[in-house]
Amino acid sequence: MKSILKEIESLRESGKINEETYRKLKKVVKEPVELDLGKIFSKYLGSSIKNVLDVAAGGSGTGLKVFGRNVIALDISREEINSVLKDGAFAQWICADARDLPLKPNSIDLIFTFVGLAYISGDINKIRALKEAYRVLKKNGLMLLIEPEILENCHDYAQYFIIYKYGRKVNEVILGVAGENITQSRESLIKYLQDIEFRTEIEKMDKILIIICTKT
Repeated sequence: MKSILKEIESLRESGKINEETYRKLKKVVKEPVELDLGKIFSKYLGSSIKNVLDVAAGGSGTGLKVFGRNVIALDISREEINSVLKDGAFAQWICADARDLPLKPNSIDLIFTFVGLAYISGDINKIRALKEAYRVLKKNGLMLLIEPEILENCHDYAQYFIIYKYGRKVNEVILGVAGENITQSRESLIKYLQDIEFRTEIEKMDKILIIICTKT
């Protein structure tokens, strides 16, 4: 927590954030969501999965810090990719849009995203990304979504995450989105997935939804 607070204070001192944003971020840091992704992966995914695509992997590089570098990592932003590369998040990087994946059909065993769908604004765009995920997954392939519920008319979502791998802290990051069209509810996510013909299981853990999707 100290390192995040220090970073926030540094941003304020350098003028990159104003006083109001500084106060909001300090408030967010007081209520962290702590997740052990190592244990979550073991519980839901097992150990036999080989071909992994981490969608929206830039920025925090959370998935890579748990899966390791033998992952196909995708992000639409070169800036976000460069940011995590500086932090040692090495992988087979692809700069591309999740709504138009440059991958062959039925080629991936597992798709993972950590608060990635939340950064895709609007129902139509979320559905396009999920349809692309379905297309590239192998039959009986899995998709693991770790996503927040963002309430209707919420124009500014932010959450501080502390991430562990089997009890060892591997990352801490504040993730957030803002704008008019950022809502995503449990019900809407399930509807999108079922309409695309994913078989889904869902669990609420703290303030986060863990959704396991199987391609039928």
